[in-house]
Amino acid sequence: MSELRCLCTYHKCKDSRTADGQPGVLLKLRQFRSHQENEQRLQDRASVQEAQDRAIRVQEEAIATAMSSLSVSAPSEPTLSSTEKYRIDRIVRLVAIISELKDDASSLRTEVEAIGSPLPGISYQDEKLQDTLVRFGNSRRRANEMLQRLLPLKRGEYCRDSSVRAIREQTAQVLQEVLQLIRQRERIWNEILLQRQAAREAFLAQGGVVHDCCESLRY
Repeated sequence: MSELRCLCTYHKCKDSRTADGQPGVLLKLRQFRSHQENEQRLQDRASVQEAQDRAIRVQEEAIATAMSSLSVSAPSEPTLSSTEKYRIDRIVRLVAIISELKDDASSLRTEVEAIGSPLPGISYQDEKLQDTLVRFGNSRRRANEMLQRLLPLKRGEYCRDSSVRAIREQTAQVLQEVLQLIRQRERIWNEILLQRQAAREAFLAQGGVVHDCCESLRY
């Protein structure tokens, strides 16, 4: 069986050299898959942390924008009226609510990106393919639910404020990008599953026998 070159960070393969002097470590398919899965988990954790940090920065900037757009009186001027205070409070709370939703949307995008595309040279089992498609389906459902939660935040006097409208449109854009990414990745994985099923049917039609085992079928 041919060996695959691994350059992962998790197992420090990238710091090693093979006999030909090239970076990396040559591994059998099963071990290479294990290394790639551990590497993906490492990247996922880093991506989630980055998304969380980015979401916090966005929320802080959104709240600051909301406050600056309200034309709050200078400290030397009379105290704000109860109506003005209520308006400020409502807008800031709306921005915080939508910013939290945007944070969830960014985390969902990170999760979808982490699912990734099929790695070249690897034959995936049906179970892996079907599980991946189920994960895409769950992610699509969550994205659509978030879009539904945005709808009521378009109505009302305070929802028309520029700061509220801006963060709402940004959140909707992130969710649309997530749905587009899901469609693209889902199509690729589904094509592999269909090709695999067609190959199995052709193999059986020729009198072949398929044995259940933990390894991927090879035709």
